[in-house]
Amino acid sequence: MSENGKGDKQRPLSVDQKTFSDNWERAFSKNEICEYSGLPTPVTVESIQKEITELSNKLKSQTDAPDEYLASVRSGMFWELYPHLSGKWELDAMEWEKFNVHR
Repeated sequence: MSENGKGDKQRPLSVDQKTFSDNWERAFSKNEICEYSGLPTPVTVESIQKEITELSNKLKSQTDAPDEYLASVRSGMFWELYPHLSGKWELDAMEWEKFNVHR
């Protein structure tokens, strides 16, 4: 009878040590793309989230109304000068840019 109790013998390995080591590295290393699924690993997900944040901030800065537009809206002459615009930058951005290109 064994002193260590049930399961005191090591189970036999079904794969050699090199194969086990290679599989371990593939499963738990910090590669950017999973070899099997092709999906991003957490390291890549973090970098993608960072890139999304940067692009979102860049887009936000591009969607902010320019000072000249805001000054025109506040001037009281906006509707006389730009009757075809709405006074809302989200709606007027493209028309405003066209107008400023031709000035």
